[in-house]
Amino acid sequence: MSSNIPRLMAALMLGAGVAAAGPVLADRDAGHGGCGHKLHAGMPHAFGYSEAKIEHMAKRLDLTGEQVSSLRKLVDNNRPRLRKALDQMAESRGQIRSSVKGGKVDDAQLRTAADNQGKAVAEMIVLRVQMKEAIDKLLTDAQRKKMHHMMMYRDHSPLGRGWGDHAD
Repeated sequence: MSSNIPRLMAALMLGAGVAAAGPVLADRDAGHGGCGHKLHAGMPHAFGYSEAKIEHMAKRLDLTGEQVSSLRKLVDNNRPRLRKALDQMAESRGQIRSSVKGGKVDDAQLRTAADNQGKAVAEMIVLRVQMKEAIDKLLTDAQRKKMHHMMMYRDHSPLGRGWGDHAD
């Protein structure tokens, strides 16, 4: 039983990292057919803000042309930081898998990989919050209220990533 504890710890840490960044990872390449479930090689958008989602937000929130331009610029400016965090998460997941490969656990490698995963997840959380704050600054009070309402209803989607089309 005690030999299974490091594997269980690795699985729990990996699961926590994926759960914390799940919406970002699942939406990473939703622009490839809009599946939102797979990680594809390209990255057409940042933070789940594909061109289609930006257009949807523009329509639903009645954004001005200037607001849409500012939103696109914000997404584009954050792409490199997102890419770096996603790459770090992918690398640390690989390190975690390799540290528990073949029934032998390398505790030091596992700890380092788990620490790296935690740092990458923390960076992703910070990026998402910064992005949300920046978007909030672009919106009027009425638009912020409507966006908040839309976000509350997004959890009606089985994957929790809809934009609340029914939430007018």
